[in-house]
Amino acid sequence: MSAALDGALAATAKRLHVSPRIDRAAREALLTVIATAYDYRPEAMRDLTREDHRAGLSDSALTAMYAHCALTLGGQYGRASAHLLHTLDRWAPLDAAA
Repeated sequence: MSAALDGALAATAKRLHVSPRIDRAAREALLTVIATAYDYRPEAMRDLTREDHRAGLSDSALTAMYAHCALTLGGQYGRASAHLLHTLDRWAPLDAAA
């Protein structure tokens, strides 16, 4: 993981009060998500290397996924769902109201 992503994950863990045990497990889950995203990438992205594919994933999206994994692994299912819903809502196109 890049230093910027590592710092974002550490800040998220602190903000969400994630225990060190859950932090380790959520980071492992995030690495699995990244690897799986590469394995199941669309046909148009088949020529990308793992490094190129990872570079195309935004740190903010990976941080949101980490937060969802950490909260879920910590047994906070409602909070995890709410966090994910609010994150997706924040990223939704603004023209949906038009």
